[in-house]
Amino acid sequence: MNRRVFGRALLPLLLAAACARPGAPPGGPADVEPPGLTGVEPDSDAVNVDRTSPVVLAFTEKVDKRSLDAALSLSPPMVIKDIDTHGAEATVTFREPLPESTTVTVLVTTALTDGKKNFIGEPIQWSFSTGGGLAPGLVAGRVEAVGARGNGIVLLALFAAGDTLPDPGVETPLALTQARSDGTYRLPGRPADGSWQLLYAALDMDRNREIGGKGEYWTASPESVRLTPEKPVRRVDLRLVDPEAPGTVQGALARAEGDSSSVLVELYLAEDDSLRVAETRVKTKPDGGFTVGRVPPGGYRLIAFCDANDNGFRDLDEPWVIVLESVLVPAGGKVDLGDLQGPTCGP
Repeated sequence: MNRRVFGRALLPLLLAAACARPGAPPGGPADVEPPGLTGVEPDSDAVNVDRTSPVVLAFTEKVDKRSLDAALSLSPPMVIKDIDTHGAEATVTFREPLPESTTVTVLVTTALTDGKKNFIGEPIQWSFSTGGGLAPGLVAGRVEAVGARGNGIVLLALFAAGDTLPDPGVETPLALTQARSDGTYRLPGRPADGSWQLLYAALDMDRNREIGGKGEYWTASPESVRLTPEKPVRRVDLRLVDPEAPGTVQGALARAEGDSSSVLVELYLAEDDSLRVAETRVKTKPDGGFTVGRVPPGGYRLIAFCDANDNGFRDLDEPWVIVLESVLVPAGGKVDLGDLQGPTCGP
């Protein structure tokens, strides 16, 4: 099995399970517990590790080898020669020796399962060094996911060269990690050598650590990150928005003195010439305020009309106005239109 493994760094937290669980007797309750990790070699924070050492993982139960192959990553990237499983233990060997005097971070993502669809709930990560100490660099933060599906949000650090924006679907990341269920992440063991890197958050929907598949999307941090001996730790928060996530439109219509009829607002696709079929409509509040939720991203025209007979539809004899010719709703965004002029309805 020869493949490129993208290195990743995640929470410097080595999840340790308690004791191994005995299997349920025949006819007993179904196994619904995910596998846990009871020990690793090299140990977390170990130094002066032999460069020819394998990585050994001891689990609470036998894990699905194919899922471990998909879940296991190292930073910096290493080419795995073999993953040999013996019961609840897995031994990982590499085609080349580990890099000299380097901090290596091992990550097991939530793609890991025991084969019974019991996936681990949080990623597991630890670091060790082939030199005399661990690299002091750390990038950590939180990803705000808007409309993201599942728990396959990954963080990638890519080399930033000048004004060129690296493509996470093509470039091999310097480090890669998976966000926890609360959106937090950590990329430890980064060299504080003054090099520039750009942080990406991406939805890895199929959990194969390759970005750009169907339904996958990403976002980059506004600024590049530079870790130095004087400032080896940086916090970077990112916002990852599903490009199809609906948004919200809100505003307030001015009411003429004496108006008592109900007023409704409608959104029509800006590209449509017809104003016959509204995409959505809502009734304004007595003070004229309105909020239209779950609006697909795109361009719209905003219409307001007097609903004199309170039937919830715009009839031919009811006054109406085009309030705004263009309302752009971004994915997952909230558009506040402020105060607007509505139709004059009368008593």
